[in-house]
Amino acid sequence: MFIALTSATTADQAIKMAYEFASALRATGWPPEDIAYGRALWIGGEYAGNPLLAYLDAGFGAGYLGEPMPKARDVAASERAMEEGMAEILPDGRPIPARTRSIR
Repeated sequence: MFIALTSATTADQAIKMAYEFASALRATGWPPEDIAYGRALWIGGEYAGNPLLAYLDAGFGAGYLGEPMPKARDVAASERAMEEGMAEILPDGRPIPARTRSIR
């Protein structure tokens, strides 16, 4: 297990762990076109059925591609939109993250 989840792991923590792991892969030279392979190898099989899977997947995808780290609330909004058939999908199959307004 490359990302150690516990029953106390939050969605934000899952995103951060997957993001950092995938960023390290990218830094070692994993090519962007291998994202589906990397996702299947480190996220898909190991965490299938885990309630944090969507958050791991979002963090992994963003870290692997060098994108900004998503926020848990954005992933949750994207998942809801996908379930309702209203999400736009990226070429690699991920929903385009929803962007919630920052409240300060």
